[in-house]
Amino acid sequence: MNFIAHRALDNHSYGENTKEAVFEVLDKTYIKGVELDIRLTKDHKFVVHHNSSYRYLGIRQFIKNTTYQNVINDNLGTKDKPRYISGLEDILKEIKTDKLIVLDIKASDDEEEFAIKEIKKILNKYRYLNIFLCSFNYNIVNKMAKYGKYNVGLIVSDILNKNKNIDVFNFLSLSKNAFHDIKTDKIKMAWTINTREDLAKVKGANYIITDKAYLLE
Repeated sequence: MNFIAHRALDNHSYGENTKEAVFEVLDKTYIKGVELDIRLTKDHKFVVHHNSSYRYLGIRQFIKNTTYQNVINDNLGTKDKPRYISGLEDILKEIKTDKLIVLDIKASDDEEEFAIKEIKKILNKYRYLNIFLCSFNYNIVNKMAKYGKYNVGLIVSDILNKNKNIDVFNFLSLSKNAFHDIKTDKIKMAWTINTREDLAKVKGANYIITDKAYLLE
């Protein structure tokens, strides 16, 4: 079974989407890849974080309104146990594997131009890595897919993107509820599958995106 660690989660104590978690899961033989959420800062650089904001010194900071240096330097933990948001390239430049690196672009429509420009630069720079790019934002991945030289997929849930044209994409990232609604020969990644019961429902998936690969292997 081809397991992809959702947000770099598995049987470890590191936080989701953290650099430490990424290298922990990529070192596991039963995990075939890692999925990470990426967002643009105010100065249009990608950091690895799921939510649109984070709290620093009790104040909510929106990533799109905060500079890259501030985002990566803000300690979200404590003095004794610091925790930082990583820049995407700070992780990619240290990866020495051909396992899948699935990047989920979290970008709004007003960030489309900057997201495409930055992701193209990164994909060209790290072309030796096995990067798969996806997003719920149809406009971004549709335009990226039309370049024809990247692995680009659409994320589909039981509500979002079910009726969109999928012809241009290399793969689909499908929720377990939408998995059987989409008939395609394209590569299928099923998310988020954390129980054997859910695993049985997505028979035929090429990859399983999960928080708990250690329980499903």
